[in-house]
Amino acid sequence: MDEVAILAVSGKWRHLYFLVPQALRNVGHIPLSSTSALAARTVVRNQDWINNLVLYSAGVQAAPGSAKMHSNLGSQYMAYGKVDLARVEFQTALRIYPDYPDALESYGLLELWMGHTEAAGRMMESALNMSQRDNPNYDYMIVNLAALLIQTGKMDGALELLNREIAESPQYARAWSNRAVIRYKRGEMASATADLEVALRLDPGNTQTQNLKKLLGTAAPAASPK
Repeated sequence: MDEVAILAVSGKWRHLYFLVPQALRNVGHIPLSSTSALAARTVVRNQDWINNLVLYSAGVQAAPGSAKMHSNLGSQYMAYGKVDLARVEFQTALRIYPDYPDALESYGLLELWMGHTEAAGRMMESALNMSQRDNPNYDYMIVNLAALLIQTGKMDGALELLNREIAESPQYARAWSNRAVIRYKRGEMASATADLEVALRLDPGNTQTQNLKKLLGTAAPAASPK
């Protein structure tokens, strides 16, 4: 059976995603005729990053004792691969406020990105344990940790987290999609397809969901009439 594995931290830094094998990685590639449009989008994206970088850098200068400002600046650096600068900002945020779960989660994702799986797992588990359901990033955190457990072969632990998340937050598509990954890897195709169909209804454009759909050969469910 083809493997599904964690590829990377998303460009928006907040979550992990899975990708299907090499044979499917070229699906949806950008043709040569689109390079001008791609370049234009890259300029816009880079300008957005510069604007955000200026904003958060100014925030750090105005409030150097703010853990949130340092964490936000670290996230901007991380989103564009400025690893050393991101690490400094996350460490600064955690020196100011050691129990800041959002900074610890981001730092954990950075460590995972750098291949430091054990350290990342400790940080991400601690961040989740510090958090309550009222944290806006709680859904990200619990599914990120489940994804890391999937990557390291701890399927039972991942499934327990995902079952809890689905029970508490059934509209969160990534939980259904990640549970479909577990069921796919276990050969439970009917259950994987059922979870995938829910994920597709909740978030039809999700990359991981679309990749799994290709693997399982399922068609996107028809939209219900409104």
